[in-house]
Amino acid sequence: MSSAAIAISMALSEGHYPAHAVSVLRGMAWKELANALRFLDRFHEAIEALAHAETFYRNLASPDLDLGIIAATRAGVLVHIDDLDGAAENARLALEIFQHLGQETRSLYVMAVEGCVLRLRGETGTAIIKLQQLLKLAESTQDVTWQATAKTNLAWCYLKAGDLADAAVLFREARSGYTKLGFTSDVTRCDWGLALVARDLGRHREALNQLLAVSATFRQQQVVLDSATTMVQAFEIMLALGEVDRIESLAAGLVTRLTEAGKMESALTALAYVKEAAESRSLTAKSLREAHAFLRRSERHRDLVFVPSNFLDGAV
Repeated sequence: MSSAAIAISMALSEGHYPAHAVSVLRGMAWKELANALRFLDRFHEAIEALAHAETFYRNLASPDLDLGIIAATRAGVLVHIDDLDGAAENARLALEIFQHLGQETRSLYVMAVEGCVLRLRGETGTAIIKLQQLLKLAESTQDVTWQATAKTNLAWCYLKAGDLADAAVLFREARSGYTKLGFTSDVTRCDWGLALVARDLGRHREALNQLLAVSATFRQQQVVLDSATTMVQAFEIMLALGEVDRIESLAAGLVTRLTEAGKMESALTALAYVKEAAESRSLTAKSLREAHAFLRRSERHRDLVFVPSNFLDGAV
């Protein structure tokens, strides 16, 4: 549909139609193609489509809002390919435009992107300040969806900072909001956060049971990669508890499920290693943490291959 819209808009004769209308239609067609491509995880192609859209929007007499939307969309796409500097710059430009035009709802999205960038950079304290601003704006506009989103992101930051009490409160408040909205996967992610709070409080058996429950729920929701990622965190607790046989059995099941799901070749390289290391009793907490971090990255980079650091150490 988006490609057809582009073909039609590009075929319009500027001699027969107002130049303003032609630029609007062409810009809109390329923008919609970019949106379709980003939902298909074709991020580099999405960036190219956004560049085309921007070119046409710049022909307009008052392009600010459209250019702000392009910058905001580009910021979100750049996060997915780990171009955090580019994402931050585009988010800054978009926020300036949206605030100038009084576009509060669009400002909420851009502020969330800024918070995400800061969190990914490890700037947890600054991310908390930005997300508190996001929450305040969401509350002032009575936007319950963004309130829940801001609380969830704040909770993850507090968890990383070791502020477990505040993290637990925010995860529970966000969970309540998502439950009312019917956002089931987001409810499960809040349960994930609460399981990690229990882990960091030293309640390992409770955390293990919660992580296994979260993994099973993600599996039912067909969120396959999050199910596997949660399970790997459960494996780290099992390893500490001496339950290696259990890891071996569950890891084998994960490999089978991801193989059946397809399109998970990158994640499979990490899970296959975990399975084989459990079988040979060479699995370590460090390698499990590396596998977990790798799985998080494989959401954005499907062509990666997992190589644990002990393999590199042995090659030196």
